[in-house]
Amino acid sequence: MNLFKNRPLAFFCFIFIVVGAIAYRLGQQIRMLLLLLFFLCASVFVAFYIFRKRQGMRLLYGVLCCAFALFVIASQLLLIDARRERALEYEGERVVRMLVVSEERAFEQSGEYKVRIKEIDGRAVSIPSVAVTAFPSDISVGDELYARAEIYAAGEEILGFSRSSGEGVYIHVAIYSGDECARLSRNNLSVGIVAQRLRSFAAEAMDSSLGGESSVLARGFLLCDRSEISASVLRDFRRAGVSHLLAVSGLHISVIVGAIELIMRRLGIRRSVRCIALSVLVFLFLAITGFSVSASRSVVMLLSVYLCYLFVKENDSLTALFVSVAIIMLVSPHSVSDVGLWLSFLATLGILTVYRPLAEIVNKRRRGGALGFCRYIFEKLFFALLLTFVCNVFICIVVWAVFGEISVIALLSNLLLSPLVAAFIILAPITLLLCRIPVIGGLAVGGLSMLGRCITLICRSFSEVKGAVISLRYEFAGVIIVIMSLSIAVMLVIRLRRKWTVILPPLVAVAVFAASLIAYNAIHMGEVRSVYYADGKNEMIVLSERGSGAVCDISSGDYFFMKKATDIAADTMATEMSEYILTHYHERQISTLERIFADTLLRRIYLPYPETEADIGIMAEIENIAHKYRVEVSIYRYGERLQLLDGAFAAVLCDPAVDDASHGIISVVIGNGSEVLSYIGHGGKDQMLDRITESSNYIIFGAHGGVKNEKYRYAIDDNKLKAVIFADEELVLGADMGFGSAELFVPRREEKRMRYSLILK
Repeated sequence: MNLFKNRPLAFFCFIFIVVGAIAYRLGQQIRMLLLLLFFLCASVFVAFYIFRKRQGMRLLYGVLCCAFALFVIASQLLLIDARRERALEYEGERVVRMLVVSEERAFEQSGEYKVRIKEIDGRAVSIPSVAVTAFPSDISVGDELYARAEIYAAGEEILGFSRSSGEGVYIHVAIYSGDECARLSRNNLSVGIVAQRLRSFAAEAMDSSLGGESSVLARGFLLCDRSEISASVLRDFRRAGVSHLLAVSGLHISVIVGAIELIMRRLGIRRSVRCIALSVLVFLFLAITGFSVSASRSVVMLLSVYLCYLFVKENDSLTALFVSVAIIMLVSPHSVSDVGLWLSFLATLGILTVYRPLAEIVNKRRRGGALGFCRYIFEKLFFALLLTFVCNVFICIVVWAVFGEISVIALLSNLLLSPLVAAFIILAPITLLLCRIPVIGGLAVGGLSMLGRCITLICRSFSEVKGAVISLRYEFAGVIIVIMSLSIAVMLVIRLRRKWTVILPPLVAVAVFAASLIAYNAIHMGEVRSVYYADGKNEMIVLSERGSGAVCDISSGDYFFMKKATDIAADTMATEMSEYILTHYHERQISTLERIFADTLLRRIYLPYPETEADIGIMAEIENIAHKYRVEVSIYRYGERLQLLDGAFAAVLCDPAVDDASHGIISVVIGNGSEVLSYIGHGGKDQMLDRITESSNYIIFGAHGGVKNEKYRYAIDDNKLKAVIFADEELVLGADMGFGSAELFVPRREEKRMRYSLILK
């Protein structure tokens, strides 16, 4: 492909991007060493060529390569390390003057705001920060404040807020008393404040004119504002492989700019005037989106293309792509860690280097009649599928490293949803202009609303397809993806006699991955991976088999604990939850399960038959939430056999409550094939437990349950028992029984969390 042939600027920017990405992950001292190393290499390189008396383009080219590497490391030292050290010098109690840029979170007795510090102890500075107030206040965006405050290093917990450093934010300001904070002026302006007000104005216009789901989607597609989009819709977009449609990027920019340029061309406006006008418009649009990184890449690339049109009348999209990413990294070094930037960059690189050459190879000659029309339709479908395939191949290495799963249904979902979203992007501004006109406005709003519902419905349908998402956490997946990505990178740089051969590595990778996955499933057929996870008296058992997961919840309904279930399932290659077993009722489970239903694709939940009026109320609430998120509800009685995954089963037992416990003591039996895993709740006395433990291959003595002081004994079979797990060290002291040759797993006294994995065959 000769990617960098006759593109020296693209190659220099490539060096800038690669060195910048590597150096960003390194510490300040290592950056300094790299800077000296590159400087030494440049000096040796120059001295070598001068000594050999060879001057000219090779010398200049080598010096520029080293210069770009030096430049990116030096910029990070100045824009990251130097700024951080300068900001951290002011830790402690200070008198601060600052401008409120935006409001992050506000509560009755506290608030959190993004600010720019202008003065510290009378010394003029310019430091972005986060201010936290410990009192109710009427602080608003644009206020300039003068306060006595405590300055902390970013990342420390302040007044219940715990923030990471963020982009360029190295210190936090805590104001503990309203008497120590004075407002100097209101309605001050800055670029960020003006951009936010434009964005707020556009969002309010959409809310008042479009309303409902149309406004929420319009804000997502046009303003990059996903704050009002429900978690279930975001989940559906992710599983359908179309999350990029909610991130303002090249598609959105090209649709908007293309529509405006078409109108201007029809009006007879000259090309140079169109370029200038569109450059101004896309910059304003970028400000309205909040300067999102993916949109910035598209806009900077578009502006570089327009500059080529204006001054040199030629355009090199590949050079424009590398220049745009290098400029973003130079202006904002923290953008290196932005996943959206890399996804956007790699997808665009795939389009320019692979999709376009392959599209040019395909014969596009037209034939008349029905045959010509059929060929035209076939080509459109083929190119749409090819585009999606190429983009997914190029971003695969980032998806594997960051997300660990990929949507295999993306080829079809993008084919249907991309044109619908493009139509929505065009129609939304038109609807805003027409909405005030009687009859016509109502029809326009109704049509846009119908289109929005169609988009979400298609996303939901694709999301719920079984196997729509596959895991990339298999050991062989990483090897295949890395080899494929390296092969493509090499083929892009070297000269190929036949350009179409660049598509061979991804095709081979797909075939090898499919064969490896089939072989893996065949080897592990019938196996159920089981993970026991405990944090204090909150416990769960997560099962997974062939991409599906199941959860047995033995907790008090704590959300942050139960959220671990999806992470554990993902680690065992499960991409969806087929069943969720609730073993008993707690009021906190209502809000916890609602968030789990919204975030995770769950197909069925098992609820125990209620025994008290409180249980009935909790069960009714959970049923209503489950129906809202299309989760099937099954009511079971204790001891009933529950079907899990493809062939496993579970049964939940409950002893009468002891002391003042809110529920009985829970025990669970899980079986698959010839092996049985038993969980015995703390204090269980049911006689049936003897028969269960005697037939068990694995026993877990859990901590969730009542208080039991006397010694306990259960029957076991030394020939069957393989492992015994204790959730608490004190439980070992209460066990008046031997375990033969079984493996014992006992947590250390200081351990608060424990995790144990095993396989049921």
